[in-house]
Amino acid sequence: MNRKKLSVIFFVGFAIISGCGKSVSEIKDSNLVENDTLEGDITFSTEETSGDSNEGFVQMSADELLDRFVNGEVSAHCLYDTAKTFYITELDMDSEEWDAYSIGDREDLDNDGEEELILCGPYGGKYLDARDGEVYEFAAGDGTAESLSYTYYQGYVWILYSNEMNSGYKVYHMERYDGADSKVNEMDFSEEYRDENDPEKGSIYVINSAEVSEETYNELCSRIFAAQMNTY
Repeated sequence: MNRKKLSVIFFVGFAIISGCGKSVSEIKDSNLVENDTLEGDITFSTEETSGDSNEGFVQMSADELLDRFVNGEVSAHCLYDTAKTFYITELDMDSEEWDAYSIGDREDLDNDGEEELILCGPYGGKYLDARDGEVYEFAAGDGTAESLSYTYYQGYVWILYSNEMNSGYKVYHMERYDGADSKVNEMDFSEEYRDENDPEKGSIYVINSAEVSEETYNELCSRIFAAQMNTY
């Protein structure tokens, strides 16, 4: 009886994830990084977002992973759907178009002692974090109503989203992290005309849902925006 030999070949693949960014000078004015607190700050914790494991890269440093992302060797998990990934080669890099991206500085944006990577670009670009052998999109601008930047406040780096589409209505949202997968504080502040048809009636100023005086609001804004770093 003839015997047939059966051959089974197993293909094993794994995805690699990484990112990039740029280095920014520190804010040295102690008034911008003092450890005072603002009444009404909201504090909470969130669960870690985990991605697929890449065993061969877990031992790599954050810088090494981000270098690999910049070189197009590994992909990054998308911000709002970590099951999806993208490579830097999928972005419009260094062209003359308004929506092109460029490699920015590396800065510790989540206060964990390791630098994140900045892709400067439309609406403030993207911030990338490397952890556990993976690269994640940590923050991203999303249109003129959610422009991305960061600032120094109360001794920490805060992610800042801005909506300044209308002169009579400005809204800001800030987030502070202790590691990119752990949000520990956030703040909202805004100003808008009392009567959009009559600016002479003045504006309403709000910090964390509480109406405040114009003086209090302007004091907060002066500290936050003096230390703001734009990443367009």
